[in-house]
Amino acid sequence: MDNTYPKYHLYRESFLAERADERLALADIQAYGEAFTGPGVVGDPDHVKLYGMTPGDYTARGVTLLGRTLIECCIDQYSTLIAAAAARWCSDRVGAPPVAVLDPFVGSGNLLFHVARACGAKLAIGFEKHAGVHRLTRQNFASIGFSAELHHDSHTSAVAEMRARPDWRWVVILCPPWGRAFQNGIGLDLRQTTPPIRELMDLFCPLAPSPSPVFVIQTSRLVVKESLSELSDAYQCLERQARHIVFGRRLAGAP
Repeated sequence: MDNTYPKYHLYRESFLAERADERLALADIQAYGEAFTGPGVVGDPDHVKLYGMTPGDYTARGVTLLGRTLIECCIDQYSTLIAAAAARWCSDRVGAPPVAVLDPFVGSGNLLFHVARACGAKLAIGFEKHAGVHRLTRQNFASIGFSAELHHDSHTSAVAEMRARPDWRWVVILCPPWGRAFQNGIGLDLRQTTPPIRELMDLFCPLAPSPSPVFVIQTSRLVVKESLSELSDAYQCLERQARHIVFGRRLAGAP
């Protein structure tokens, strides 16, 4: 285990175990942000910015997070960069088919919120199989005035949404649970997420052959080279940055 942020790891273990389904107070969210304190780094109570707001602002508007959601959410610091990348490759344009954004593992919905807004999407759709997370995210979206279709179902049910709109341009957010796919010092193995990233791309790509969907993938700074090569051999890599990768069409003759 990386001991750079010892307090953070204590919170992480607690919020993914005994406090996973606990509704957190503002003080819990701020204490988690302050836990990112280590050599040369001072924690920030406003670390977990979501929906373009500080914890104090969004909790004041009625946003509530579970312990598991706090750990798994993609905070604004990274969500805004990923959203800007998606918009570079798929944004609303006069005369072009409408843009839809799909997040099959929506969680807090922060990525869906930012990507949909950046791309000028006419439709935002999220799927979440955890009942508690789904219920709170629906309530949170209502609290901040963000319109999206949220389904309490697994990612496999999301394919029907793309089939229903074959002529739309799709941005598909692929951020499945990392679990053991991430190891400190080694990085993120895209073959070990649950499900693997390649499996998800192969699931959604054939559903929108014209135009091909744009896949945006949240990553860690370190990505296992072989797992990335496997994707690049099969799909067009449009952009790679420290915290995300964007892929496009499936390559001819791909394995």
